Amino acid sequence: MDKGVFIILDGLGDNLIKELRYKTPLEDAKKPNIDKLVRYSECGLLYIKERGHIPKCIESNLSLLGYDFKYDELIFKALVYKELKENQFLIEIESKEDPKIEDIYDIIKYKDNNYILIFDNYDKKIIKKLKKYKIKNKTIYKDLNKKDLFENKYKVKALYLSSSLIHLSIAKYLKIDYEKPLGTTGKSNENLFSFSEYAIANRNKYDIIFIHIRAPDILSHLKNPFKKKKIIEEIDEYLIKRIKEYFDVILITGDHSTSSIKGRHISDPVPVMIYSKYSRYGFVKNFSERKCIKGTLGILNSKDIIKIFIDKLK
Repeated sequence: MDKGVFIILDGLGDNLIKELRYKTPLEDAKKPNIDKLVRYSECGLLYIKERGHIPKCIESNLSLLGYDFKYDELIFKALVYKELKENQFLIEIESKEDPKIEDIYDIIKYKDNNYILIFDNYDKKIIKKLKKYKIKNKTIYKDLNKKDLFENKYKVKALYLSSSLIHLSIAKYLKIDYEKPLGTTGKSNENLFSFSEYAIANRNKYDIIFIHIRAPDILSHLKNPFKKKKIIEEIDEYLIKRIKEYFDVILITGDHSTSSIKGRHISDPVPVMIYSKYSRYGFVKNFSERKCIKGTLGILNSKDIIKIFIDKLK
């Protein structure tokens, strides 16, 4: 089996920016390494779930991995900090002080005034004990069916690299090996070199290395298209240039579009490219939102891209 790298650039797609001569940050970025690969890649556009849908972070990343099940965000918040057991009862509350509750299995301070309470089992009496607190969410934890775990579903072994803890919790839930590369920040000043070295060092242990880079999304939320363009150029120079000779199949896409004008997720599709020796490449010379629509992949639902990618490895 060939070796593949699946690169997810968070919030990659964008609006046309007047100050960038009515181009998106991706269109205007100088990215010679990506654009050299794209000439020999199958390209297209991905919609998350359906046209017009504004995707959330977790659902869009699950979709790229081929999953579209209903989920509760509370589970992934808790998995950031703890291993969970089947049928544990999770409750998210708001409290100005540390809650004192009997029979609690564990407690997580998620952020200021937000706590996740974990109980061994659901009990109606628990809700009564929490009357003085504002309950924001509650759910019962269920493991994913074994046959649906990533390795069992696709018959490949994968490693997921990210500096975002909530994204690593997705890998944890799907039982994908995961790692936060040393020195990575999860911020706009990302250590891209560390991602490339971790990917190369683990190449022979796994069939697929997932690399999730959060920085483009952060800069979009900050409404800074110029820095978003710059981080895309840095990704090209310090990540793509470094790893491109080590992998047989290279996929680059985004998990959703994030507008640098509106500062939020938008429903616009994201570009995708798959480079491999088996690619039926077309005439795309610039990896961008408006050029990739002319590619041989066409317009796809995001949950289908993982199957196409894995087929290239075999």
